[in-house]
Amino acid sequence: MQVAKASILIVHRNTKLQNDQDLKAYMSVDAITSWSQPSVVMLNGANLLVTELGPGAMSPMHRTVSIDFSIVTNGEVDHELDGCETVQLRPGNHIIQRGTNHRWRDASSTKPARILAVTMACEPLILPVKKLKKPGLLNF
Repeated sequence: MQVAKASILIVHRNTKLQNDQDLKAYMSVDAITSWSQPSVVMLNGANLLVTELGPGAMSPMHRTVSIDFSIVTNGEVDHELDGCETVQLRPGNHIIQRGTNHRWRDASSTKPARILAVTMACEPLILPVKKLKKPGLLNF
């Protein structure tokens, strides 16, 4: 089981703190920076996420249009790229991702793991297009 929770969302670098405008937006249910929004990346902003991985849990392979600063706080986590490169991260280890296609896996079958990440939106990455080697498959 994987659970990601947004702790705080900031839309602009010049966030308005006057009269608690940022807190009011976070506590509302319909604002773009609301705690209830499922966004991992905020356009022109930053998002602090805490992801809990249950024993042996694995995220799907995914990519976000962002620069991500991730640090493991509990457990051991395997970070895998789409080229099958894998690195095991332990508490205190961090990784910076630049729009990479990746997945997370709790390396333990008995203990949960936790990842703290800050995502910051970036310009979309333009990937080179290759000819298909097999019908229907893109091979990067």
